[in-house]
Amino acid sequence: MEEWVLRRLDFNLRSVPAIAFLERFFRIFGIDQNEKDANAGVIMDLANDYCSFIQRDSQFLDFRPSLNAAASLMLAFNVSQSHVAPSIGLKKIPEL
Repeated sequence: MEEWVLRRLDFNLRSVPAIAFLERFFRIFGIDQNEKDANAGVIMDLANDYCSFIQRDSQFLDFRPSLNAAASLMLAFNVSQSHVAPSIGLKKIPEL
């Protein structure tokens, strides 16, 4: 059965990682220009860190990579704008 599936798919198996979705979300929200905007750079760094953490934790394997990327980005937005930001070494970023 496995051989039949692989032949049917013509051995064309690909998986899009969460980081690829995250980079696309950066472009959609216009925060991929971190040279011009320091706040965008902070958001990108946080989101990348969260996404990397999520990929290493097995409890997140049940979720699609796009959802993990979106969750990472939203968490980065929320943390960077919250009162928690200074306690983890970040400057509190005003709403973008």
